[in-house]
Amino acid sequence: MIRIGFIYDQIYTYENLCIAFIKAAKGKYQRKDVILFKESFDTNILTIQQQLMDHSPDIGNYIFFKVHDPKPRDICAASFNERILHHAIMNVCEPYLDAFAIYDSYACRKNKGSHKAVQRAKSFCKKFGWYLKMDVKKYFDSIDHLILIDLLARRFKDDDLLDLFSKIFNTYHIQTGKGLPIGNLISQHTANFYLGTFDRWIKETLKIKGYIRYMDDFLVFGTGRHELKETLVKIQHYLKSKLSLDLKKNVQLIK
Repeated sequence: MIRIGFIYDQIYTYENLCIAFIKAAKGKYQRKDVILFKESFDTNILTIQQQLMDHSPDIGNYIFFKVHDPKPRDICAASFNERILHHAIMNVCEPYLDAFAIYDSYACRKNKGSHKAVQRAKSFCKKFGWYLKMDVKKYFDSIDHLILIDLLARRFKDDDLLDLFSKIFNTYHIQTGKGLPIGNLISQHTANFYLGTFDRWIKETLKIKGYIRYMDDFLVFGTGRHELKETLVKIQHYLKSKLSLDLKKNVQLIK
């Protein structure tokens, strides 16, 4: 795999930070924090830029609240300035993360999404007789920071960038070294990337043709019950040994 190097400086260019502001402020221009930021726009943009140049970003200023969509979730929202930072990072990094993804990964990707995942599932249902339906137990809470950084290091040859990711991850944890906050842009994209090696193992090692993943929910299609039971055991072992993840007990094997 070719590693991408020396892209940290692209994150804090004035132009990239301005684009990040536009993305972070979209649909929120009447909010007080956005209005206050705009009142001293250049000063605030240049402050974020200088913090990145000094490797001292102002991060971890979270607001916590609950939503029901439909099940209860604890949301951890970053400050507006930090959301600009997240967009600035992803403006540069997202294309490289996306290039690593397999075709049938549908979350947090342009021209994908849940509707296309459902359409793909329908097409696989016509080709295969059985499928496994699985999802990961407490996925965002279970993501291991060191494993995630190691996976990112296989993609990016840039110590400054990896250090920035580490600092962001370390602002939040459920237990020491584990957990990403639901509700942040960085969390969404890196959580999706975390299972990228699993996707490739499914496709390239197990040679499974019928497979779909939407974040931590996934379907594996097959021709028979026994075949999929064996596949399930392999999946459980891979997730636990390589990514420190467990499946929920509600695995479904359906004809």
